[in-house]
Amino acid sequence: MKKKCFMISTLFLVSTAFAGPAKIMHQTSDSAIVRMGASDSHLVWQEVGNQGSERYVYTLDTRSGRKSAVDAGRRPFGPQVSGGMLIYGAGRINSGVIVSMYDFVTNRTFNLQANMGWISEPAIQVLKQADGKDLVRAVWDWSFDIYGEGMEIVLFEGGRDGKGSKRILVKGPIELRDSIPPEYHGSVLSEYPELSGDIMVFQNNEYGTPSIYRMDIKTGTIKRLAPSIFYQERPHVDGKHTVWEESEKGFAISNISSIFLHNAETNEVKMINQDPGFHFQVRIKGNYVLYGSKREPMPNTPSLIVYDIALGIEYNANKCFPGSLFDYAAIDTGLYAAQRMQNGNSRLLFATWDQLKAGCQ
Repeated sequence: MKKKCFMISTLFLVSTAFAGPAKIMHQTSDSAIVRMGASDSHLVWQEVGNQGSERYVYTLDTRSGRKSAVDAGRRPFGPQVSGGMLIYGAGRINSGVIVSMYDFVTNRTFNLQANMGWISEPAIQVLKQADGKDLVRAVWDWSFDIYGEGMEIVLFEGGRDGKGSKRILVKGPIELRDSIPPEYHGSVLSEYPELSGDIMVFQNNEYGTPSIYRMDIKTGTIKRLAPSIFYQERPHVDGKHTVWEESEKGFAISNISSIFLHNAETNEVKMINQDPGFHFQVRIKGNYVLYGSKREPMPNTPSLIVYDIALGIEYNANKCFPGSLFDYAAIDTGLYAAQRMQNGNSRLLFATWDQLKAGCQ
């Protein structure tokens, strides 16, 4: 895989001391940023709309201002980054999908799995071990079937050189393995895995509608967090906290949904959106939960909400990121957002947590 690089003005570098409006990090031309991921050192994203740009994962080193493009060879999706390692899926559902990992230090690409019929998005975590070496963990859900039948979750553990081992972490029923006949195990789907340290969260539909589960990778212990008859979907995790969307019919067709927060230390579960509406695409970083919202008095206009866990307060991020947003990603110091512009273009913005609380005034 090839990598091409060019520089962005150092005026665009992230500064936690910056006050006032959100900072413009990058602007596209003839394409839109639709999916993104972030760590404290790198921002990564996928663009669509321009055939020439759709084969790359774009990256920005937030310390040096260096922008680069990793050639995925085919259309990438779901890029995520941790510890200087990038992971992404590439290809189309009906033509075979691969999961690849890229090292920003060595500029090398490693294919972790190929010829998959279905995948949602991969996740990656780089952990520093006692001997100083990096342990790279990556997870993804996959199926041979292009319709997603029998979705299972695979774990890769190894080094930055792509050498390591793969194993199936979750497959089929969990709590109901002895109750569901083996011929129906393929209809039980495990999807949307996310990582935080030794913890993985995911959704599984062994009870009919999806539920959220939390797994300790080292011990193999799995716990269903909040039994419900509703659809619990697309979880995200950071440390002791897990968040997810919950709706009556599923995020794809429901008009009303809520965001729930689980504390693994206290086992407390609570709904955190403070008004009814449609809430979606939830993420968590430290003390902050991020989610899209469509509420009265403008139920057809999406906005981005930042929830402060410690204070139990919602902040509307629209003053920092006005207009429609394609995606957003958080780091320790603040939040990146991909803002929709005219003619199908977009731009990347950054605001600190203090800016967001102050409405970027």
